[in-house]
Amino acid sequence: MIRCFSVIFLLLLQYSHQQDTVGGREILQHLSVIMNARFAVLDRRLNHMASMMTDLKPQHDQAHLEENISNIENKLIKLEESMIHLKSNQEKMLQNAVCCDGCGNGSFTCSPGYKGAYCRTPVCSDDCGNGECTSPGICTCSPGYTGASCRTPVCSNGCSHGECTSPGICTCSPGYTGASCRTSISIESDCSGSEGFFVAPGTRQCMKVIWDPPVTWEGAESLCRSQGLRFAKPQDAAALNKYLYETHGGKDYWVSGRGTGSGGWQWADGEALPLSDPLWGVGEPDGTSRDDCLCLRSWSSDIEAGTPYYDRGCKYYEYPICEVISN
Repeated sequence: MIRCFSVIFLLLLQYSHQQDTVGGREILQHLSVIMNARFAVLDRRLNHMASMMTDLKPQHDQAHLEENISNIENKLIKLEESMIHLKSNQEKMLQNAVCCDGCGNGSFTCSPGYKGAYCRTPVCSDDCGNGECTSPGICTCSPGYTGASCRTPVCSNGCSHGECTSPGICTCSPGYTGASCRTSISIESDCSGSEGFFVAPGTRQCMKVIWDPPVTWEGAESLCRSQGLRFAKPQDAAALNKYLYETHGGKDYWVSGRGTGSGGWQWADGEALPLSDPLWGVGEPDGTSRDDCLCLRSWSSDIEAGTPYYDRGCKYYEYPICEVISN
């Protein structure tokens, strides 16, 4: 028993001389709290055993006492092992720390390339935009990004006539379309009837409705870009609406207008969409927040009234109208 208490005391004494380690003082305080609590329990048990030793008559009392002593010794051994484990963890925390002023005042600084209370956080001079700094000066990029700072999106099939603007998404140069911007298209020869494209009535806009599946407004914008197209901004919305109704019947579509969140509406390219535009339906729009998006309603009543624009929650699912980025 005396041997176990001596070992614990020596370990605590050893820790008291390690105040020059990062976090050493905090660990010692934590250990002291644990030790005080456990010693209190042991003290009560020892007092109980002392009272039992005054009258050791039956043999089973002697056996019970020896069992208690053995249990307490085992607990002290486990406590010793716990302190050794904590010391090992403490040493691991020090691997990126440098002692200052001979450690006399217990102050430390982190080695170059590390920071944080325990010098365990690596530092990258340039922020890892779409990744994580995993070693000094080294970014580990999230899937879909590359580059020293993880800011360059990756399009695995390349973007022949365009630019990779998001992981797997090409933004095509004017006159090209397709997932990898390899398909050239001209309004005069290729648009009408080709792969679902059509020329919007009264304009030279080459458009396409993506039918499967219906998506949210933000999904529509992304879906258009994924096919090398641009989210549509109709030049003649009333004529387009009539064409869609006559061709596909009554349906609702997404186009690229949206509330600004500051009292107005605008198109995806930044041009203002006036609240006084006569194409708005009666009482529309009924909001201007970023949750309000522009729906093209292609139903008989809207065709007759010539008012295709309606305010709809951006999370609804509709069919997106996209357009070719023309030359």
